[in-house]
Amino acid sequence: MNTLLQALQSFVAVYHAATDLVTAQNGWNCTIALVATDSNEAIALQIEDGRVVHLGGQPEAVDLLIRSDWATLYDILTFQRDPNEPYLFGELTVQGPEEHFLRLDYIATMLCAL
Repeated sequence: MNTLLQALQSFVAVYHAATDLVTAQNGWNCTIALVATDSNEAIALQIEDGRVVHLGGQPEAVDLLIRSDWATLYDILTFQRDPNEPYLFGELTVQGPEEHFLRLDYIATMLCAL
């Protein structure tokens, strides 16, 4: 069975391979939680200086909380769906400072375009 953690691991691998994109994120430090509202699967990822340094575990104190149904999160993490549409239609919600949200949105959008 595919899990969000597996999809996130693949997403991070693609992100880290996009070295120019990673370099552009220097100085960004953020803890993000992804929560599937229908399956209660939750994953945390920690970003330090623009690189993901930790994945997994139950999210505790986070800077950015992203919630959606499992299929939407999975489709975004596997580049089958751009995050903008589900966000605009309320299928995906984000809580946290706008600076973190805008940066993550930029990264996801750029990776979807690859």
